[in-house]
Amino acid sequence: MSPSIQNQITSFMLEFRSLVIHVESSALTLEHAVVINERMVALAEKADVLRLAVKSHREKGMERVLDALHRFQSLRLSDLNARQLVNEFSRLSQTLAERYEHILDALRQTPMFETIARSIGTLRPTNYWRNLFHAAMGITGAFVYEYLTITRSATLIALGVLLVIYVFLDQIRRLDPRLNEIVYRKLFGLISRPREQYQTPAGIWYVVGLMSAVAIAEQTHAQIAAIVLGLADPAASLVGKKWGVRKIFRDRSWLGTVTFVLVGCLASALFLLHYRAWSLSLVCITALVAAVSGALAEMVSGDRIDDNLSIPLAISTSLTMLAWLTM
Repeated sequence: MSPSIQNQITSFMLEFRSLVIHVESSALTLEHAVVINERMVALAEKADVLRLAVKSHREKGMERVLDALHRFQSLRLSDLNARQLVNEFSRLSQTLAERYEHILDALRQTPMFETIARSIGTLRPTNYWRNLFHAAMGITGAFVYEYLTITRSATLIALGVLLVIYVFLDQIRRLDPRLNEIVYRKLFGLISRPREQYQTPAGIWYVVGLMSAVAIAEQTHAQIAAIVLGLADPAASLVGKKWGVRKIFRDRSWLGTVTFVLVGCLASALFLLHYRAWSLSLVCITALVAAVSGALAEMVSGDRIDDNLSIPLAISTSLTMLAWLTM
């Protein structure tokens, strides 16, 4: 691949990503609408230049990339005036994010651009319904283990059944675009991220993460892993995206990480104080280890390692090691 095309693709995708983030974080004002419209027009012009460059290479997968670029250009938001664009804000962020992930998936499926695609991150737009579902799954998992399944084997069986359902739906939707539309938008539309239309959904990693925690750790530690994953992870995401300006690692902010530790500590301590007759010192140490190990796992996770897997895995492992040391 010529360096010029590589640079064009990288520049275009970085600018596209920046635009989506700008739209998501902007207020619904005429001034912002004008700026965003101008950026959309400029990006569409870049897409034209990029399409011409891609057309000159007749290699496998190029049609998929051209189609994805054309789909982005078909938005035609430049035809709207500023006030009309303000009215479109409710859907614009989601639509742009979907177009971005479509292009990124096309790049991944094209051998010539596969290496570039790996270096370009997916989007994680704010989704309050998803945050609520995330928290509910963690809390429900902990209390199901406490009151219903109780034993490790029964809990693993219950999670295994849920995993089979998720995997079945994921495989079915890959057979046909229409099935993908039904599963992605109709069944899980409220809680899905745009990238999950093309990749393994986070729900699968969530269940695998909980199964790993149950398999590795004793009951209480596995429950803490579920609670921290369910509450601290979405809390850190919400706070980090809204107020986390100073970054600590990649796109993780200091404020988001501190929020993770505080929420993880508090949630773990409250659970232990209410359900376990442990000493205060053991409660505090356990809660702190769980929160810090989970925060570190969340920090280093990314597109290749889903934090719904890494967080419960790190917490269950660290708490099991703590139990060995304090025996």
